[in-house]
Amino acid sequence: MKPRNLLRRLGRILPRALRLLLLRRYMARHHYPCADTWAPGESGEFSFTNASERTPLRLRGWVHRPDGQPKGTVFLLHGFLSCAAAKIKEARLFSRECGLVCVAWDARAHGSSDAAVPTFGPQEVGDVSAALEKASAMGLPRPFILYGTSMGGMVARCAARCLPQIDGVISSHAPGSLRDLLELTPMTPTERILLRDVLLCGEYGCEIEDCGDPANMPVQRGCNPFVLAVSGEKDCYCEERMRAAFMTWPGEKAYNVFPGATKSRCIRYVFPHTGHPGGPDPISYEQPEYPRLLKEAVERILAEHKGR
Repeated sequence: MKPRNLLRRLGRILPRALRLLLLRRYMARHHYPCADTWAPGESGEFSFTNASERTPLRLRGWVHRPDGQPKGTVFLLHGFLSCAAAKIKEARLFSRECGLVCVAWDARAHGSSDAAVPTFGPQEVGDVSAALEKASAMGLPRPFILYGTSMGGMVARCAARCLPQIDGVISSHAPGSLRDLLELTPMTPTERILLRDVLLCGEYGCEIEDCGDPANMPVQRGCNPFVLAVSGEKDCYCEERMRAAFMTWPGEKAYNVFPGATKSRCIRYVFPHTGHPGGPDPISYEQPEYPRLLKEAVERILAEHKGR
């Protein structure tokens, strides 16, 4: 038997409690610290349960409301080894410049949320669906927009293909496949094997390395969101796979134009001379055009929702 198949079999026979213990130790060792916090009274609790999991999964986060009447709701999805607090800066931008309610939560196995093996997209669709149900029950306004960075962008891409409640998706520096994320996330070869072959394959009992490939998740009937995919010229992920992921969206494509200057509903914008968040190069968030890009994308989504 090949060593990799042996590791997968080992993952499947390990008790689930042991798999989750290994996951918690890995996450605690590599978690990126975040110093951002909401001031008292700036945000409220946003916690919900994904009951579709075999063990119901509790996810915990926050909701921030803009001054005045909100125009819609944006759900901010953070990257791997990060947490919801990392999206506070962007939440302030969406709230102040766009008038949106902002919602974020710690992804499964991250921060204060329950431990569950992440799949970087497919399983997390259930988490997003539960969050949308919670937002609807709270009376948060449509349109519903997903904004995801890196791993969060992969989750947003998968969820927007499956959930017709989503009116728009903005992905930032999202890899084209899970293979890219696993290869480029700082970890030792042993840790990569543990995460990929023992934890992921052991938990879900299937080949999951390419589960983030959009070719495996076609757009479902009734899903027709506005799409903005942002990346950097020096992004660490495979450009060919990132471009291929963008091409799987239906409809006319536009490149390197602001949403207010085109009628296309699928836009890819690549910032020159910038790289992935956390890398050595300047990042897109720091570019003066970035707030305008997000604001025009939101304006397009709001206009489309109003015209329905």
